Amino acid sequence: MTEKALAEEIALYEEHFEEYRRKYAGRYLLIHGAKLIGAYDDELAAHYDGYRRVWRTRTEERGYLVLKAGEPAVPVIAMPIVTRTLRPSDAENPT
Repeated sequence: MTEKALAEEIALYEEHFEEYRRKYAGRYLLIHGAKLIGAYDDELAAHYDGYRRVWRTRTEERGYLVLKAGEPAVPVIAMPIVTRTLRPSDAENPT
């Protein structure tokens, strides 16, 4: 996510702060670019949908912002978890 994209998402949230606070109180908002993608009951669901609808799209701007409606815009940068199964040979030939 670029600083410009993040600033755009925070600006959208702050511009509509009161509206989002009233309409989506206690819910997590998924914002991408200058668009509210959705509101979710829990943070994990918002991140999952952000991963599914934004991150996996393979576009240049794959970042997204998840914030709890009514809370200050203090973003936490999160990336999908990547796991790898280690084989015994990996210890002998680390990459």
